Amino acid sequence: MPRVRHPGDAEGGAAAGAIGAISYLAAKHNYASYSQGVDVRCPRGCDAAMLGTFSDLRAKRDRADVEQVLAFSLFSARGAALVVGVIGVLLDPPRVQITSHRARPAVALVHGGAALTMSLGF
Repeated sequence: MPRVRHPGDAEGGAAAGAIGAISYLAAKHNYASYSQGVDVRCPRGCDAAMLGTFSDLRAKRDRADVEQVLAFSLFSARGAALVVGVIGVLLDPPRVQITSHRARPAVALVHGGAALTMSLGF
């Protein structure tokens, strides 16, 4: 049985991991910016009602939340692609196919007779 390679497994996992890392770093930056904004505006602390009045801070936190969820989802997709790849290798391990560099003749039956072909590998 010939080995079938599923190219989307490795490449998709790598892409998901890379985009997830970018999203994670963006979320980290937005959380840091949110925290710094809270420290500047509420040096002695704020209650939830006071923080709710700062729409720009709320927007930064909401964006950071979305980026964090996206990053963790992509990291999960990367892990799933890794598991699929490992299972694929275990169920269908790569095989070494030795090719001959000699010419191999073959006869093919065609309408009205036969045809002789030669197959070369290099």
